[in-house]
This record gives sequence, C-alpha cells and structure tokens, in this order.
Amino acid sequence: METKPYTRAYARDAAEIHMEGQPGTFLTRLGKDFLVRLYELFAELPYVFGSVAMDGETVIGVGFAATDTRQLFRTIKYQYWYRLLWPIVRQVLRDPGLISQLIQSIRYPNTLRPLPDEAEILFVGLRRHYMRQGIGPRILDELLEEASRRGAMRAVGTVEKKNRAVRWMIARLAGARMDQEITLNGRKMIVYRVELPVGVQREPPAGA
Repeated sequence: METKPYTRAYARDAAEIHMEGQPGTFLTRLGKDFLVRLYELFAELPYVFGSVAMDGETVIGVGFAATDTRQLFRTIKYQYWYRLLWPIVRQVLRDPGLISQLIQSIRYPNTLRPLPDEAEILFVGLRRHYMRQGIGPRILDELLEEASRRGAMRAVGTVEKKNRAVRWMIARLAGARMDQEITLNGRKMIVYRVELPVGVQREPPAGA
C-alpha cells in the first residue's frame, strides 16, 4: 500500500468510496454524478488538497482537507455553481426533501465557528474490504501534516456521533478535543479540534 497526492484522475474513485462509506447521507443522495464533479473541482481549487491510498493500481482510500472552508464554499457557490447545478436539480426533482438539506449545507462553514488559521478535514474514506488495517489513520495523519506545512495552526473535523471508528481515529491524536455538538441534516455530529502540528503544546484562541 502506498499513498499519493490526490488529482482529478481519482475523482470517480473518490465518489465511489464516498457513496460506499456514507450511504443515505446528503451528499450521497445528490448522486454519483454530483460527487464526481465536486471531487473534480477539489483537484482544481487552491483551498483544498487530498491524498489517495493505492493497492497496486486500485484506489482503496481517499481523504480531503481544506485550508479555508468558507472560501472553498464561496468559490464553488459563486464561480463554479454551473458545474454542479444539473446533477443537483435532477436529484431534487426526484427527492424534494433535499432542498432543506441543501440550504443547511450551504450555511455549514459558519456552523463550526471557524478559528483563525484553521484547516478542516472534509472527508476520509476507505473501500469496505480495506477497513481496520490502519489505512484511515495514515491518510488522516498525512492530511494534518500537509495542513501544517501549508501554514494551518489547527484543524477541525466533524464526525457523526455514532461513527465510533472515525471518532477513535481522531481521539488518538495528541491534544485532540471535542469542541461542540451540532445537528447537520438531521444527524448528530461532534466537532473535534486539534492544534498543529499534532502534539504541539499551545493554548487554543480565546473563546475556542
């Protein structure tokens, strides 16, 4: 197994891994075409980066982080909306209940009370056959190291409360702390924060 920087060529694999690991969630319900287009954008925009895990020529895991989530959302919403519009409209026509979740997701960055110089772990996922082999933690560690290298002083991540595997993956990090509990698209989520580089002794900003 080896890891590589994420590129546009892996967008379809990332979409498949997302749908396999998060069935029934909002982004998955928007469909594979939407996810492929979204992850193609992730390869093009400067505010996001990723890592893929490979077993030979097979993509078995993927992770993404943003150096500025609000700017990422803003750029997609105002400059690249046309690339995502059709798959969204198509799925909303089939499932009108997606509209309220779409509005909530657009407001998501402000829900986290973002802190200065903070990166966000957007997603870490694996193909089911490769779970529980230490690959997810390795991808997460690489994302955090790269975020620190790019100047982030801390990182934030949102995990579904019942997802014990990912919560453990974050809790093992030296200095990781539970910051708040939120509800997103009807799911209870826990917001975690950790100072970077992992293990550094630094007090979080006042009010954090």
